[in-house]
Amino acid sequence: MSIIKGQATFEFTIPCLKKIEGKSFYSPIFSTADNMFWQLEYQPNDPEDSHCCLVFLTAIPNPEEAISTQFWSDRANVEASLFMKTSSYNKSYIMTTHDYSIRGKSWGR
Repeated sequence: MSIIKGQATFEFTIPCLKKIEGKSFYSPIFSTADNMFWQLEYQPNDPEDSHCCLVFLTAIPNPEEAISTQFWSDRANVEASLFMKTSSYNKSYIMTTHDYSIRGKSWGR
């Protein structure tokens, strides 16, 4: 499997917090390169800190990755930038696929 060098953008709007209270919300699966798929998970409340939310970038295996672990190392070379904003708060975070999640103050309730 080869990774295409470059940049891809995916934008997704999370519904009103009242509609997803106490639940995780998942974006549609999206692709950043040929045969490279991802999904975002948003949790409005961090169980460890009620002033934070949780965001996870999850790799979705393509057919090659599903049958062998040798291709998963390619994912470690991919860097992702997450930009989150609300009408009152705007902050960006840089993360790599080695990170499990991002906690951001003021994103939760």
